[in-house]
Amino acid sequence: MGVCNSMIIYIIPNSGKSTYIVPDSVTRDQGISLSLPNSEWILGTETDANNLLQSVQQEVLNNYKVIFSVCKSIRTSEGHQQWSVCDITQEEPNTDVYYHIFNPMSVEHIDVVGLDAAIQTLTGCQNEVLQHLSLDKPTVLTELPAPYVASKEVSQGTQTI
Repeated sequence: MGVCNSMIIYIIPNSGKSTYIVPDSVTRDQGISLSLPNSEWILGTETDANNLLQSVQQEVLNNYKVIFSVCKSIRTSEGHQQWSVCDITQEEPNTDVYYHIFNPMSVEHIDVVGLDAAIQTLTGCQNEVLQHLSLDKPTVLTELPAPYVASKEVSQGTQTI
């Protein structure tokens, strides 16, 4: 069901609903008339879609921050290595500290040396989660989606053969 060949609709998953960002009010009204469950239709551009996506990504990463752990290696006064949980955003720049980063997608720890490598690795792990949740980029449609059709209930009974 298309409106025109140059229509671009951006879809952002957003707190249990899909936000459809459309170029004009006619497309918005047509989209609303489709009665898609858990959908929101708003006017906007690609920039608006990317801004909303960044906001949703940040919210998701804040909500999921407990699945990302970063530990750093500390030498005790006895010379032993000890791992200590750290907030990577509060670390001083360094090139010689060992970090242990948990990747929830591969369910393994990644060892790196230096703060820049640790930040890059953690960002990569976060991006993998966003990609898994389809939050790495807006979904793009060039026509309106199919209208929602409620499923029909199946009646139960006895059949005699």
